[in-house]
Amino acid sequence: MGIAAWSTPDEGSTGSLSTHDDVLTYFFHAANTFDLIFSLVEMGEDAQHTLNMRSEAVRSNTQEVQS
Repeated sequence: MGIAAWSTPDEGSTGSLSTHDDVLTYFFHAANTFDLIFSLVEMGEDAQHTLNMRSEAVRSNTQEVQS
């Protein structure tokens, strides 16, 4: 409903998304934003995985030295 309100031009064509190009620009920007967010989440998950692997390696080495 919010997108429909944005894309509906006011009288005099002064709406936020009053032309076809405005709508396309908005959706391309939204798609790029979601792609960026997804990439950042993926990077965070990869970093967490790497940190977990390194922590496990340190624990394994510590246990071997103590044995």
